[in-house]
Amino acid sequence: MIHRALSRGLATAAFLSAALLVGCSGRSQTNQLPGEDTGGGAPSGTTPATPASSTTSGDDTSGGNDAGSSSTTPPPPPASDSGTTQTTGPAVMGLSLINADTDQPIANFDPIAEGATITLGDLPTQNLTIQAKVVANGATIGSIVFDFDGTAAFHTENSAPYSLSGDNTGDFIPLDPPLAAGAHTLKATPYSDMNGGGTAGVAKQVNFTVQ
Repeated sequence: MIHRALSRGLATAAFLSAALLVGCSGRSQTNQLPGEDTGGGAPSGTTPATPASSTTSGDDTSGGNDAGSSSTTPPPPPASDSGTTQTTGPAVMGLSLINADTDQPIANFDPIAEGATITLGDLPTQNLTIQAKVVANGATIGSIVFDFDGTAAFHTENSAPYSLSGDNTGDFIPLDPPLAAGAHTLKATPYSDMNGGGTAGVAKQVNFTVQ
């Protein structure tokens, strides 16, 4: 009886010892903590980091044009402008104050500028007239008609030198009566025929004051 009980106890002890060994072995395989590296690789449940690109923002790696630039066609150059007006036919280019004693234009009034003031006391003479400076532009100048201070066709000249008060074979005749103090308007128009006949050319008008 005692021998049987002793054998049964030894068998039980052996069984318990074997079970203990199996349990220890199971724990060594299953007790690994999450994230621990058991094989030198990346931790379980994580994704390996991707190395940052060495390409700088804005760099073109395709070998083509820079995406930040645009190619435009330059606008065509503007048309040439000579700054002059092409005129055909006769034209009055200016109206000049003339010293009738010397038949020469007076300085600062050759031509008379728009809005000019003529001070009689500053002039070398009171014997004055006004001459129309005309260019033919390939046409015939038949006559010049002067409108003065609201009087149409105040005076007409059929030959040079086209003076407001006429001339005697190129010798200017002074205005009579002379230029009076006050505001004045003078307009000269060229025509293709004598006595203001035919086709009118380019006229010139000037406003001035005498004092």
